[in-house]
Amino acid sequence: DGTRKQTYNLGFDLNIIPKKLVFTGNSSLYHYDYQYESFNKSYQQQNQSSPNQTRGAYANITRFTQIQLSGTLNYHDTFFENHNVDAMIGGEYFDYQYFNFNASTENSPFDTIHTLNVGANRTATSSSKTGYRIESLFGRVNYDFKQKYLFSFTYRYDGISKLKDNRWGFFPGVSAGWNIAREEFFGDLSHLFGTLKIRGSWGQLGNT
Repeated sequence: DGTRKQTYNLGFDLNIIPKKLVFTGNSSLYHYDYQYESFNKSYQQQNQSSPNQTRGAYANITRFTQIQLSGTLNYHDTFFENHNVDAMIGGEYFDYQYFNFNASTENSPFDTIHTLNVGANRTATSSSKTGYRIESLFGRVNYDFKQKYLFSFTYRYDGISKLKDNRWGFFPGVSAGWNIAREEFFGDLSHLFGTLKIRGSWGQLGNT
């Protein structure tokens, strides 16, 4: 009997344009493996005239694997001193695979052989296998002018294999804001309120 778990992670940053354009990659793998076996030897109780030789054998195997890969490209720059842009695009892939096996037998001929194949009667056999994948594209653009006028656009484009219909969905979002504390007419009060924003946003979400 035993359980084995394995986890592997790998990530890196690639500075394409230093302090402006950076690509980040990440990957992970998680593997779970469980195995259980049991065997009931022949035994005799005091109130029985002959031994119980059912010799039931049972085995279970369960394993699953998760793989996740992601990459993002981030860009940040300032134009004409006052125009700030922060943008990101990325993608992600997720895969999950599961397997389970159960079996049992009875009437093995010897106590010394514990494997299922020697059992005269097969009492149960079952297995199951499932899995699904998720693929995603996403992005974000933030813009501001002197940190006074702010605009943001985000989106996700997700697909999941376990849905029968409408496996893909597009989910955008936009927002705009005004930091009044940055305006000149706010005067000395700007020292008291470093940030005082009026903001409106709209977005669309999905669910399974």
